Amino acid sequence: MAHEFGLGKSGKVCIISFQDFLWPLDIETQEPIGTYPDYFMSTVQTAPHCLAVCSTRQPLLATGYTVGKTGELEIWNYETYTRRFHHQFQDWALVPLGNLPLGNYISPLLFTPDGKLLIAYFKQRLQNRLQLWNTETGELIQILDNLPALTVNSLANRLDGQIFACGIREKKVCVWELIGDRILYISSGVAPCLISSDARVLIYSTDNYEIVVWDLAMNRQLCILQGHTAPIGYVAMSSDRNFIASYSIDRTIKIWGVPESLKYL
Repeated sequence: MAHEFGLGKSGKVCIISFQDFLWPLDIETQEPIGTYPDYFMSTVQTAPHCLAVCSTRQPLLATGYTVGKTGELEIWNYETYTRRFHHQFQDWALVPLGNLPLGNYISPLLFTPDGKLLIAYFKQRLQNRLQLWNTETGELIQILDNLPALTVNSLANRLDGQIFACGIREKKVCVWELIGDRILYISSGVAPCLISSDARVLIYSTDNYEIVVWDLAMNRQLCILQGHTAPIGYVAMSSDRNFIASYSIDRTIKIWGVPESLKYL
């Protein structure tokens, strides 16, 4: 029985996690990836309960777990079956956040689209901590402490090198520059939300079960998608921006066409 799975390389790779093993599969051929004899990566963790996969070019995945007051965090290359990074921590919990409909949760691990940075969300009682790790050097480059009611749903890389985060802060949807922790956009929407990999498009849901699509560069609304009749559990956008997908407590999955203006941003 699989514990978790994630998609990489624009949906062409599926990573399955079960017990203390990771199993990478090519979705098109349905064959295991790599040349390791057993096609498994064995972690040093016992049944890791947190998984993140780099969604774009880099063949990277991260796993983590917490037991009691100790835990571990790892980064793997799933094509070479080699571990790039291993970190042990104490007195902080790496725990998925279960505040979304349908029992869904937000992963405490998330890669930037270019795969160069991993963020890890920790909790200790009422305190929050966001660690930023360089995936190439294994260096901890920044710690953000005591951020109020913070969840990070998605990350973006802009061409000028800035990294942006999208998520919920103080019960509102926010977009902020990650390194400097400077808020750039704020809305009264609710989770789930996401930001496109180039930081141009923001998508979030509302209390009225609508999906708002916003052009961050021009600071204007592109469209509102209406049709769900209950809270929305998840939203996603295709890499070519032709479609948006959503599912809801109303027991429907909807695939939305988007305005032509969104495709050419």
